[in-house]
Amino acid sequence: MTTELSDLHYVLLGTAAKRANGSILPPSDGVGVIRAGLTRAINALIKRGLAQEADAADESSIWRTDGKRKIAAMITEAGRAAVAEADGKKLEEAPPAPPPEDPSAVEAKPQTKQALLLAMLKREEGATLAQLVEATSWLPHTTRAALTGRTGSISTAASAIKPGTRLVRSWHGKDHHVLIREDGFIYEDTLYPSLSQITKRITGTSWSGPRFFGLKKGKGSHG
Repeated sequence: MTTELSDLHYVLLGTAAKRANGSILPPSDGVGVIRAGLTRAINALIKRGLAQEADAADESSIWRTDGKRKIAAMITEAGRAAVAEADGKKLEEAPPAPPPEDPSAVEAKPQTKQALLLAMLKREEGATLAQLVEATSWLPHTTRAALTGRTGSISTAASAIKPGTRLVRSWHGKDHHVLIREDGFIYEDTLYPSLSQITKRITGTSWSGPRFFGLKKGKGSHG
């Protein structure tokens, strides 16, 4: 039986599935929903058996209180199965390409969708969510989940900065704004895996991104 999930339900369950304690709360930084919307969504997940209540291990995971009891909402096995189903675990592997006559003349192409996604993010110009969705043929929420799962590979600098932080750098009289996310860096509506790629786009020079934005001490550049 197929379990249909809305984008919000998928993101909440997908986040919980990645946590050791299985807690749905706190939501990921990408969930721009007010508390009332979260309450309705979690209630729906519990009614469908995709989540269940348990004692909260910390303040951030509290879903509701009952007297002095602090209660968390936790993903169930049915919830994990629904996430796995939505993720498309049975993605077909690309068939191996026949060997070219001149291997040096043929550019190697990613053999999986995950590899394609990472290759697009490593491009100097980055990639928008719409471009990633078109290239992989995934649904938007599946693409976002894949991005979250690739955080460690995409950027090591992102893990040192709290998601949601905004960086501002003035360069040649113009302020450049960057949003830090779990899956990379947003600059001018485009996702980049590193600050250095954004810095090169701004300055045209291969400078250290963290140093350019003042995150590392050392010789800086002047705008």
